[in-house]
Amino acid sequence: MVTSTAVEATIPDVQAAQAIGARLDDPRELLAELFNARPTVSVSPAPAANPPSTGMIGWILYATGRDPIVMNGAVMKNFVSAATPFASALVGKSGIFVSEVDESDGSIARYAPHVAVLNNISLDHKTMEELRALFADFLTKAKISVVNADDAETAALAAKIAPPNKISYSLRDESADLYASAITPAPDGIAFTVRAKGGADVRLHLQVPAGTTSPTHSPRSPRLGRSMCRWRRRRRRWSNLAASGGGWKRRHGTWRHGDRRFRAQPGQDRCHPQYAARLSRAASS
Repeated sequence: MVTSTAVEATIPDVQAAQAIGARLDDPRELLAELFNARPTVSVSPAPAANPPSTGMIGWILYATGRDPIVMNGAVMKNFVSAATPFASALVGKSGIFVSEVDESDGSIARYAPHVAVLNNISLDHKTMEELRALFADFLTKAKISVVNADDAETAALAAKIAPPNKISYSLRDESADLYASAITPAPDGIAFTVRAKGGADVRLHLQVPAGTTSPTHSPRSPRLGRSMCRWRRRRRRWSNLAASGGGWKRRHGTWRHGDRRFRAQPGQDRCHPQYAARLSRAASS
């Protein structure tokens, strides 16, 4: 029987399960147990858009025929159907398990991933000292760590990892293992060029699923609107590169053009310049 911390021992169902000697599991422990039993890609809970990173890695693997298991903390637009309107999970038949994991309750310490993806570290839920210790342990236990070289905290942890066990990605540093340039926002998504170290440039265009371009934020001025949009675009670029790294290593270093088929997550590009003015008008009305 799986019960969360919100379910008290006095609940009749829990008492009945205990009376017959049934095993009682914490959902966090059960998920970690299932996860650790498979060759896994684990996506860290860093604040910079980890549900989209989880969804994109899951979609890359699914679209290239790898049939992964995916556990996410948000609905994944690409997997939504009439039968699964709340597609926050995907039950695949392969041994690959992609999961968003959580540092807020410390359960990240239960995971021993094959591939760990860390977008950034910032003050949230715990002190910075606690977060550094949790994420350092998370990366150390992974066989391969995909890390954001543009974030100072993440880069400091990554510096302690030997290169064969590390894939860095960057929007600034051309020496990173994955480097993105020529970033071009568009009304229907975002395009950029990715170069793997020692490889050729690959141009990607990530599309936003239909019906997800309506604004949901309300900046109070055009200038603030543009600033918010620039930040959200940078977060998405980190996520896109992180997803590329997680899927790229899973394919043993081979970049496949078929990966261009995956689409961005819901609402991932509301920040084209033409939308900034629209958001500002909505705020002033």
